Amino acid sequence: EVYFLDNYPEDGSAQYVAQAYSNVKVITFGKNLGYYGALSQVIPETRGRYIIILPLDTVVHKDFVSELVRVAEMNPRIAVCMANTVNPDGSDYIVKERVKMPRLMYVPETSIFGNPVINPRPFERQPIRLLLSSGVSFLIRKDFHQTDELFDLFYSHYTTDVDLSLRANVLGYETVFVPTAVVYHIDDNKARLSANLLQRYFIGSRDRLLAFYKSMDTLEYILALPFLLMGIPHKVLVMRSSVPVMLRWALVAMAFFFSPVVFVAALREIPRFYEKRNRVLSARRVGPFWVLKKLLPSHFPAWFRNPGS
Repeated sequence: EVYFLDNYPEDGSAQYVAQAYSNVKVITFGKNLGYYGALSQVIPETRGRYIIILPLDTVVHKDFVSELVRVAEMNPRIAVCMANTVNPDGSDYIVKERVKMPRLMYVPETSIFGNPVINPRPFERQPIRLLLSSGVSFLIRKDFHQTDELFDLFYSHYTTDVDLSLRANVLGYETVFVPTAVVYHIDDNKARLSANLLQRYFIGSRDRLLAFYKSMDTLEYILALPFLLMGIPHKVLVMRSSVPVMLRWALVAMAFFFSPVVFVAALREIPRFYEKRNRVLSARRVGPFWVLKKLLPSHFPAWFRNPGS
């Protein structure tokens, strides 16, 4: 099934798709429900085992869908398959090769600060297990989220994928990166510095603190919190942008200054998460401190990586 969801029906795109593609189910909304708000309205109607989410500002490789499904079928415990997203700053972006595979894979690796950081590596076909996902498109196994809603609509657009992958992992499922499912992201506004971009980064930092809170035991979260707070300025440091080096470091300093404000903002929202967190923790299938251990690099001392021992 192919659905076209239109949050902006006044631009005529829904009418065009309905006329040009008779096999596409076009759904328009009377108001802008947000990216994941619109998806949440329609996903219950779908019949497939998997959902593939793809925004309009993309170009996909010819094997994009088949590779996502192929990897998902390898293991019933795989809940989320992240596509290999090539952004405008990627060396493979200009060509947008849709037949051959790219030279690189753009892996969202998890830093010690709880931020997914895109790390270009030489291309390999083997899927990679992830703790946190980040990317423009992904596949979801529709039935994995029985203890909670599929998307938490409290979060801003840029934290929902982190929450989804983190929750899948602690519930005993897997999130994987699929190098062979290639998608090119055309209009990446993260490459341009703006007040709106900075606002989204700070809101996303608050939501990231809440996402970890929802999936971690209390002691585990307390131990991880210093690293997660350091993730607020770290997120600014690694953001994809053409900002000059000196200005970037000035923004990092500003993020340090605002980190306590972000933390207080997260504390104010914690009551909203009590029930959600209880549902996730009651169904958690990983051992104590599992998420914290995944955040810490392998070179950390054994006693630090195993606080419960």
